[in-house]
Amino acid sequence: MVGKRKKAAAGLGALTLAGVAFGASAPSATAETELGEVLVTAQRREQRLQDVPVAVSVVSGQDLERENIRTLQDVAGQLGNVKITTGTLTNPINIRGIGSGNNSGFEQSVATFSDGVYRPRSRSTNAALLDLERVEVLKGPQTTFFGANAIAGALNITTRKPGREFTHNASALYAFDDGEYNIEGGVTLPASETLSFRIAARISGMEGFMKMRDGTEKGPNEDSKQGRVAVRWTPFDNFESNLRFDVGKSRVDDAVPLETLNCAPGAPYPAPLPPAPGGPPSNCALALLTNNPSFEDDLDFHSNSPPSWYEYDFYEGALTNTWNFAPGSLTAITAYFKQEANNRTQLIPFSFPGFSVRGYDPLPSEVRERYHQASQELRFQSDTGGAFEYMVGAYYAQSRWRNTSGTGFFFIPFGAILSGPPFNIATTPADAYTGIPLIRTSDKTYSAFASAEINVSERFHIDLGARYSEIRKEGLRSLTFGTSVNNEFGTFVPFPTAANQLGACVILTCDNRPFNPAKINDSDFMPSVGVRFDVSGDSMVYAKYTSGFKAGGFSGAATANTFGPESVDAYEVGLKGTYLDRRLVFNASAFRMQYKDLQETAYTQTLASIVLNAAESVSQGLEISSSWRANRNVTFNTDLAYLNSEYRNFRNAPCTSRGILTRTCGTATSGPQDASGNRRGYSPKLSGSFSATLQFDLAGNQLRVDPSVYFTSEYFLNAAADPLIRQGGHAKYDLRVGYGPDDTRWEVAMVGKNLGNKETIGVMLEVPGSLGTVSGFPERGRSIALQFSMRN
Repeated sequence: MVGKRKKAAAGLGALTLAGVAFGASAPSATAETELGEVLVTAQRREQRLQDVPVAVSVVSGQDLERENIRTLQDVAGQLGNVKITTGTLTNPINIRGIGSGNNSGFEQSVATFSDGVYRPRSRSTNAALLDLERVEVLKGPQTTFFGANAIAGALNITTRKPGREFTHNASALYAFDDGEYNIEGGVTLPASETLSFRIAARISGMEGFMKMRDGTEKGPNEDSKQGRVAVRWTPFDNFESNLRFDVGKSRVDDAVPLETLNCAPGAPYPAPLPPAPGGPPSNCALALLTNNPSFEDDLDFHSNSPPSWYEYDFYEGALTNTWNFAPGSLTAITAYFKQEANNRTQLIPFSFPGFSVRGYDPLPSEVRERYHQASQELRFQSDTGGAFEYMVGAYYAQSRWRNTSGTGFFFIPFGAILSGPPFNIATTPADAYTGIPLIRTSDKTYSAFASAEINVSERFHIDLGARYSEIRKEGLRSLTFGTSVNNEFGTFVPFPTAANQLGACVILTCDNRPFNPAKINDSDFMPSVGVRFDVSGDSMVYAKYTSGFKAGGFSGAATANTFGPESVDAYEVGLKGTYLDRRLVFNASAFRMQYKDLQETAYTQTLASIVLNAAESVSQGLEISSSWRANRNVTFNTDLAYLNSEYRNFRNAPCTSRGILTRTCGTATSGPQDASGNRRGYSPKLSGSFSATLQFDLAGNQLRVDPSVYFTSEYFLNAAADPLIRQGGHAKYDLRVGYGPDDTRWEVAMVGKNLGNKETIGVMLEVPGSLGTVSGFPERGRSIALQFSMRN
């Protein structure tokens, strides 16, 4: 089936190339057939996309609304070499095979910005993409213009600003398959010639695309709300002030509907039976022995996982003031960001009677995260058009992070193990047992940056950039054990004595140490240099070198784990051109990124997350994108990527399941895995998309048809490159059919996504105590929705 889909993708690609060849001899373009200009702020000032020497993919705000793209995960589904997934602890973001893993202590190596304001926590990708001008996906290190944490790329979001005229827009959508609904709208209200307001809001959610447990419930069952108030004030011709405040709230039941795979695991793994008389059976064996009628291990959008939930709230305020005066402009951005993210997941993705204490979920985990950040940026940019253009600036941010997590070991009869008060074997043979780690960190970031563009001639340009950053972090950690009742962590009561605490810790071989060191100070100077040559007025070639850096930090998991900084030397050459009387845009780039001490997430066999530094990693490849407007009614788009991302030196990597089984890895004598030469996770060799826009006149209006296909080759889902934990190659097909007037003042449409109902996995983990058995978090299945929109 995959082969057929790859052939279909190849066929669509051949059709696009054939169309390009046909277009070479087509009549000259008119204003109706020219492709419109795309504007970006990839270098912190508004420029034409084709003038920026950076590999950038852009999705407009209008396309976000039309295609019902509500999250950054949805944006990534259209692009080659970009993968954003929803995880159990974080939402990992990977560009060109590089990203930070599933550990809540990370700042992501792909940084997210909204109107220049840094959103440091990966969970912010869940925030709806509400009322936007565009989303820019910048590939490769962006350290000069976006900061030290943009070591693998940046997601640059631009919100819609209030204008001088009254405008409004609204849309509503309902999906028949999974009950998704989305109602959103915005209105601009001018108060005077110098003052205007914009209000936007969204209510969205879904019933769920997974059948849960006995099939009577569905998940993830989501309800979300988001709103924004924006104010624009221009009291003088040379001054503009933009103030906005965003708030969002999301609640999801059965938020992590894990599906079990390989239970029983099959050869060469042992049968899931008790290994010896009196010995504990594997969790998989217990699930099979209970003959639970709903239990199965096929990928069929059916989860046996016990209930889970997720809560997310965020608040963001930003004030941007810009003064324009000769010889340039001064911009100040003052911002505050607050996030609360709470979730409950299940480390054992099935439940069975008689196994856990009082029928509780056997091994649940809860994480409660609080994050605050205040920041200030000040930059001066020269006017453009001269022989020498420049920018200088400074940035300061301070943040606080509190992470409280709990794991319930509700399958262990602690009354029969621990002696002394409060335990009494006669009366408490099976107390519910919980461990609660508490982590607090505080960060301060100091940064200065500058860039210069030297226009040596009309065609030859030199680009220089540099940033110096210093990051200071402090971390505190404690670990407490106790009991809880009713399967709720809110009833947690600590064990009363140090002996109880120590005994519990010995049983689980836990890590109750504080962070060492408790203070981390990292700094680095990050230069960049590039050259550009304008082949003609509509095409250019460029080459550049960029140095990047990301500070170390403290793990957010159950181990007292600190990790060091990572760095990169990145090289890129590219071509950007507009051809065929501005009917064809063709961009290509080749890159090589050499990382040292790359921060990587690994898991122990008890699913304790640890952070390692891989000594050397290389990511290199080729990216091609194009848009061709064959005539006023037909447009083709392609986004293609080839990638080779692998570890060059990673001798302390986590073990694969097979290595543990054969005892060639993970023992006192064998040590960790040497993963040098292995491919990194989330780095398929081939990925990309083909799409088209077709317009037909019908009954005085227009019928618009937008087919698209996204494809990828196989890729691993963890740092161990375990064959059990990988996603196979696949293709997904979308189709949108809309009808309305040419000016789109209203439109009714059918929006279909993943029409082949291909089930793919975003995050996959080993099941504790069941070697060879894994669980995965499926991505969304087929969705067919009815949408209505209007605007003036």
